[in-house]
Amino acid sequence: NVKNYALIIDEINRGNVSKIFGELISLLEADKRDGGDHPLSVILPYSKESFSVPSNLYIIGTMNTTDRSVGSIDYAVRRRFAFVTLEADESKAPVGDARELFKAVKRFLKESKYDMDIEDLMVGHSYFMDAANLQMKWQYEILPLLMEYHKDGIIKQSPLNDFSEEDAKKVKMDYKLFMDKWKV
Repeated sequence: NVKNYALIIDEINRGNVSKIFGELISLLEADKRDGGDHPLSVILPYSKESFSVPSNLYIIGTMNTTDRSVGSIDYAVRRRFAFVTLEADESKAPVGDARELFKAVKRFLKESKYDMDIEDLMVGHSYFMDAANLQMKWQYEILPLLMEYHKDGIIKQSPLNDFSEEDAKKVKMDYKLFMDKWKV
């Protein structure tokens, strides 16, 4: 009747994971945990108490694979974690403008990308799930991300390409012109 516990670390790749975990990194392995085949413990430096990782603790680290900081996850850490990819899911976007914008962004990225997989570039479905705030998501989150991709050389063209100067200003404020241009 032992309870399971989860420690969730969002954007785990933003820090130096090896330094953050330190000696704990070895203790994370299933066979080295308390109750494992080869249990290990360390003496904590200040309290001088013995410490081990219990087998009922699950550490979940999230990260965005598009971030360039993913490369900072070293092999020692990679060996101790399982990696599960959650791809952007069109079916999570409500039917209507949210889903149509999702499709338009995906088409734009497919046609604009260099050598990256679309799954590594696609804007997550969470941006499209709140249809009531879709305009705000476009203006302050989705379009700026696409612009950043272009600025960083990840995609070949700006999402504002092929729009007149006047229409580009409209696209910055309203997703509908973009959606119409990249309609699937």
